[in-house]
Amino acid sequence: MLTLNITNAPQWCDLIPGVRVKLRPLTTALMVSARGDPAIAGLPEWAATEEAALAMAKALARRAILEWEGIGDADGNPIEPTPEAIDALLDHGEQLTRLALSRLPDGEYTADDFIDDDVMAYFKRRLTQAPRDADFALDYVKRNARTREEQEACVDAVRFKCNVLWVQLDALYNAYVTGQVPPGAFRPEEHHV
Repeated sequence: MLTLNITNAPQWCDLIPGVRVKLRPLTTALMVSARGDPAIAGLPEWAATEEAALAMAKALARRAILEWEGIGDADGNPIEPTPEAIDALLDHGEQLTRLALSRLPDGEYTADDFIDDDVMAYFKRRLTQAPRDADFALDYVKRNARTREEQEACVDAVRFKCNVLWVQLDALYNAYVTGQVPPGAFRPEEHHV
């Protein structure tokens, strides 16, 4: 059975002992909002995948983080989760990750990477296509949805699309995060490059 968590209530997430953040759920609306962030919209089409991913991560975090505990300035004073502080938190996390990686002993390590330029091509195109699609849809509704009933039908169509996308996200989460991969679905461990 596919179970859906359809609550939009924010939830606390523990990062490390003594540090936690209160997050909005990762909804389709939040993703769309993040895609419209000026930092993403301003990226050139030839921007590196890592640069686009970093911009998206920061845009999402700025919209998702509502509160936090255990995060302070250089003097140890608690600080509010402002957009600048959230960016600094992500930058600090990246620095800690790079430091931890630098401490690994010399040797040969292998990993399977399933996200390559072909996979990212779709998402890179969406950075410019999504705003155009949204503009087209809004213009269409403004020109063609004249009655209240027609306008409500348009809202219902958007709501349906968001619900479908949410179900897809839940299915991916259940399959690849909780490990309940349905029969016949993609299994990364079976596809070694």
